[in-house]
Amino acid sequence: MALDETAARRLRRHLDQLTDLLAAADDDAQHPRLNRPLTVVPRRATTTDAPAPIDLNLWSIIGPGDYLAHPDPHNDQIGTPPARAIIGAWCLALTGQPGGIPQLLAAHTQIIEHPDADQFAGDVAQLHAALSHTVGSVEPGWEPLAAPCRRCNVPALGRLLGNDPECENCHAIERWEDYQRRADAVANVLAA
Repeated sequence: MALDETAARRLRRHLDQLTDLLAAADDDAQHPRLNRPLTVVPRRATTTDAPAPIDLNLWSIIGPGDYLAHPDPHNDQIGTPPARAIIGAWCLALTGQPGGIPQLLAAHTQIIEHPDADQFAGDVAQLHAALSHTVGSVEPGWEPLAAPCRRCNVPALGRLLGNDPECENCHAIERWEDYQRRADAVANVLAA
C-alpha cells in the first residue's frame, strides 16, 4: 500500500539516519566501549561456555548476509537480520537494481507509491529501532509527550521538534493540532 505524506517523511528520516547508525555500529564493533552493557543472550543451563565478551546483537545487525538467497520463511530468526542484507533485498525488490541506502533515497518518490511501501517502511522502522537501541539514538530534539497514544493507549508518544507526534510503541502518527486538542481535553477532565 502507498504511504501517506507523514509516513513518507518518517521513512525518509529513518533512511537518512540509517547511514549514520550503521557507521556508528561499525565503529562500535571495531572500538567497543567498555562502559556499554552487553546484550544478554539466554543460554542453556547445561552449557559450560562462557558468555561472549561482545554484543551479539551488534554483530548480528552489522554482519554480512544475503537475505534474498537465505530468507527466513519460518520467521524463526533470532535477533535482527543483517541490516545491509535487508536494505539490499528491499533495494532490489523496489527498484529492480542492486544497491543500498543511497539508491533507496534516490528512488524515494517512486518507492512511496509501491504496493509494498508499507511493509518496507515497517522493516526500515524496525531496523532503525534495533540500531538506535544498540548504538544509541541519532535523533536530537526528541520531546516525550504526556498524553497516551490514541491508538494503543500506551504513554509512549513523542515528537521531533516541528514534527507530528509519533507513538514509539505502535508507530501511530497523530497531527499536532489533534494531539493538542486531545491533551487539552484530558487536562480539563483531570482539573475538574
